[in-house]
Amino acid sequence: IFFPSMLLGGRTNAGIIAAVLLIVYQLFHNISRKQALTIGLSAFVIMIAFNVIANTRNQTKVTSSEVKSLIKNDNNPFVSFLAETGFTMYPLGATMTLVPFTKEYEYGATYLWELTTIIPNVGLWDLHPAQKHDPSVWIQEQQGHSFGIAYSLIAEAYHNFGYLGLLFMILNGYLYTLFLSKINRKYLAHNPFIVVLAIMFFCASIKGVRNSFQGVVRGFVYYSFIIYYFIKLYYNKQKNLT
Repeated sequence: IFFPSMLLGGRTNAGIIAAVLLIVYQLFHNISRKQALTIGLSAFVIMIAFNVIANTRNQTKVTSSEVKSLIKNDNNPFVSFLAETGFTMYPLGATMTLVPFTKEYEYGATYLWELTTIIPNVGLWDLHPAQKHDPSVWIQEQQGHSFGIAYSLIAEAYHNFGYLGLLFMILNGYLYTLFLSKINRKYLAHNPFIVVLAIMFFCASIKGVRNSFQGVVRGFVYYSFIIYYFIKLYYNKQKNLT
C-alpha cells in the first residue's frame, strides 16, 4: 500500500499511510527509545525520497546516477521539504489578494454548497453544484494556472469570513479534537469501533491541509461514517445471533 503510492508519485497518500501505520502500531505497543530513533531516521529517509520524487515524477526518463546526484546536491533535505510543503500557503496568499477587493466574502456559502457533496452526481445535473462553487477551482482560474494549485481550510475560512475566519478554525480544531482524541488505548478497549472511525476520519480529513472543506465532507461521509455504520451494523447483527 505504501510503496505503490511512492512509485506513482503520490507522496500525500504515502505520508498518510505511514502516519496511520505508526498510529495503529502505538495503540498496541509502547514505543521504546530505540524504536523512536528508528522512526526518526525513517522519517528523514522518507523526506529525502519525497524530494527526489518531486524533482523526477514529471520526467519521462531518469537514470540512477541522476537520482544520486539529486540526493547528493540536496544540502538540507529538511529545508527543501519545508520549502515545497510551504506552497500550501500560496492559495491563502492568492485568496487574500482577491478577497474582498475583487470578490466579496462568501459568508459561509462555500460550506453550504460543499455539504451538497453528500448527494452523489447521478444525472441530476450536468455539473455538481459543489464543483461549480469549489473555491479551489475558482482560485485556479483566477491565477491562470492550467493545473490545480489545491486549496486549504485556512484559505477557505478567510474566503468566507476574512480574519473572523479564525473563529471558524477554532471550531474546526475543536471538532477535529473530538474525533481524533478517540484514538487511544482506553477507547480501544471499551469501544474499538469509535477508534476505527477516528482513524478513518484522520485518513480522510488530513488532506484538508491541501484541500477545501469539500474533501473533508466527502471524506467523513463516504470514507468514514458509512463504513463505520455498516461495521457497527454487522457487529450488532452477529451479537444478536450469539
